[in-house]
Amino acid sequence: MVDYKLIDPMNAKVFIVMILMEDAVLPIPNYRLEHCPLGRSRFTRPPYNCYAIREEAPDEDDHNDHHNSAAGSGGYDNNTYYNHPNSSYSRPCQFTLAISGFIALFGFFCLILWAAAKPFKPNITVKSLTTHNMNLGVGVDHTGVPTRMLTLNCSVDIAVHNPATFFGIHLRSKSLQLMYSRITIATGQISKYYQARKSRGMLKVKVEGHEVALYGVGESLAKSSYLDRIPVRLVFHLFSTGKVVGKLVSVEYKSHVSCSLFITKSHSIDNNKPINLQHNACIYL
Repeated sequence: MVDYKLIDPMNAKVFIVMILMEDAVLPIPNYRLEHCPLGRSRFTRPPYNCYAIREEAPDEDDHNDHHNSAAGSGGYDNNTYYNHPNSSYSRPCQFTLAISGFIALFGFFCLILWAAAKPFKPNITVKSLTTHNMNLGVGVDHTGVPTRMLTLNCSVDIAVHNPATFFGIHLRSKSLQLMYSRITIATGQISKYYQARKSRGMLKVKVEGHEVALYGVGESLAKSSYLDRIPVRLVFHLFSTGKVVGKLVSVEYKSHVSCSLFITKSHSIDNNKPINLQHNACIYL
């Protein structure tokens, strides 16, 4: 390498030749010559080197031209940050993170709603049982065995209270069983019932039994009927569903009800006289 910093003025021609020779190999920086101070003769050798080559700073116009050309060629645009290989996240990754964050936030919000709706369990109360028809006779079952047969037609009134402030409830029950001893003498079901928020309603369920074979308990039922006190028990499971946010967020409740009562002869004859049940006559679980 040639030291371009300080060159003797006597060797200026040599310097120019060397510059031309190295132009094809090395890039030539932008240099300029600083002249000697006035009063110095070119024939007098100064105690110091007169000519010095100084590297010039790039012109501001050249810098602006370079910036404009880079911007025009797409070097600097709005997508530079996102498409740069060293950027933290690419655009698809940012989109995926945004979707994941939204799902997590929505799931957390649904969890809060579910926790807030869980304490609002509906209140179920069995009010009365009305016997519309009751017939005890003698017959044969499907195998031909003679036994006492019972036909019973009655209805049950159930009071429903929904204390929830922001959702209604749907009630259903597969089977209501009216039992004497260990035999089911009548059955019913709740298919669809809806109770609006912060409201009360009365649900009427039909419970029927047609020619039910009593077998060994037939004689005891006949005696109880003769004595005008037939002990029966009403048993059913009630399922409640509250749809807080459609099908996305829902709460479910399960209630087990067991009521003990007596059907008297006067109630079995009078079709419109209900048997009112006290609250302590039923067990609610």
